[in-house]
Amino acid sequence: MTQYELSVIQLGTDEDAQYVSRRLDEGVLSFASLAESYSLDPSKSQGGQVGFLTRSQIQKWLGNPTAMAVVKLPENSVSLPLQALSESFQDGDRVILVVFAPWEKGIFGFWRLA
Repeated sequence: MTQYELSVIQLGTDEDAQYVSRRLDEGVLSFASLAESYSLDPSKSQGGQVGFLTRSQIQKWLGNPTAMAVVKLPENSVSLPLQALSESFQDGDRVILVVFAPWEKGIFGFWRLA
């Protein structure tokens, strides 16, 4: 079963999402420090680290269209602001995600997919 290691910055408006996205592009602040400063998600205290989620967990958490975009992201990439389309988020919430690497769960734990 493939799992994706994710971090998230949850933002309430498109304007906030664009601002944080620009800051990420500038490279002045790390994803973790921007998550701690701006994210509405409880994971902000861990720099936005959500942990390992399966594709179905991502779909339930973010909604199907957003989940499809997430699983297509290249390894170690940061998404553009995406609209979260699930009951977990308020209408209009945006998320910026970083996907580190897909992992496969095996008998002896998780293995990074090459």
